Amino acid sequence: MLNINKNIFFILFGFLFCEAASQITVKGTIYGEDDLPLNNVMVISQHKKTGFICELNGSFKLSMDKTDTIVFACVGLNTAKYCFKDSATKTEYDIKVRMTKQTLVLKEVVIYPIKTNEEIEEQKKNLGTKNTDTYKSYSVLANPITALFERFSKKEQSKRKVEEMMNEDRMRDLLKDLFRIYVSYDIIDLSDEQFDGFISFMSLPEEYIKTASDYELGETVKKKYLEYKALMYKGK
Repeated sequence: MLNINKNIFFILFGFLFCEAASQITVKGTIYGEDDLPLNNVMVISQHKKTGFICELNGSFKLSMDKTDTIVFACVGLNTAKYCFKDSATKTEYDIKVRMTKQTLVLKEVVIYPIKTNEEIEEQKKNLGTKNTDTYKSYSVLANPITALFERFSKKEQSKRKVEEMMNEDRMRDLLKDLFRIYVSYDIIDLSDEQFDGFISFMSLPEEYIKTASDYELGETVKKKYLEYKALMYKGK
């Protein structure tokens, strides 16, 4: 029985090891709708929480984890995102990024109500990825087959992915509500259309958003905002 448990442990460890993110290099050129290179686009590594402006000829190059996401942001253009997690295994990727103009559509103006501190705190409490794996509630060694199925089956992975995406949406909605408060107090100067790009640039950890005080969170957002605006100004 001990040998069986050891084998199961090494199988699980092997799977987890294979899932570890490998370092890759991504390079390429950013183009506009007219097929001409763009020179004022911010290239953001979502996991590393760093960004830079592409070269004058639209080229860029960075090293990142294969599970990371690159965000391309520029005022007046739709944000583009690239992730190579499910791509063919390579150490270097050469891509062409095409960015499209934001379409200005005259429509009814949407007024978002400013949330109260109590409502913001309630949103913080709702953050977190809910457990979709029943094997996490019992001993893996006692139920190895069930654990392996739930850990690696496509169905269970899809359930976890959906929950992760829903939690990401909850976190983004919370930050957007905070930004509207900060905008109303002239702490930052961003439009609703710029919120998504700024959120990707900040890439604040969920735990920090949940535990930081109002003052700490405000200071962090202000600092990141100044860095974001400086990079955007540098690219003009």
